[in-house]
Amino acid sequence: MSKTKIVECDEYLNVHSFNQYMDTVSTLFHEAIKNVDDDSIKESTELTGNLIKWKIHVDYDKIKLEVFKKINTEWESINTRIENYYYPYKIPT
Repeated sequence: MSKTKIVECDEYLNVHSFNQYMDTVSTLFHEAIKNVDDDSIKESTELTGNLIKWKIHVDYDKIKLEVFKKINTEWESINTRIENYYYPYKIPT
């Protein structure tokens, strides 16, 4: 009989390091930050791979991340997340 004891410390375990899309999201954020640092600020940054397209929009007060899935020949939005983030010194109003 095993004497192993399982203790649940955190019911909201952060498992982002095991997510298959973390490298993609990291690359997308790096590209968006690089675009913001340039003089020619792009409105949004996209990254496409296989049947998934990621789109990020960095504004002075929020970051919007959209995920699209390719169905036949059309891209359908499957998820959108908006985070409030005060970022005034990089993006002119």
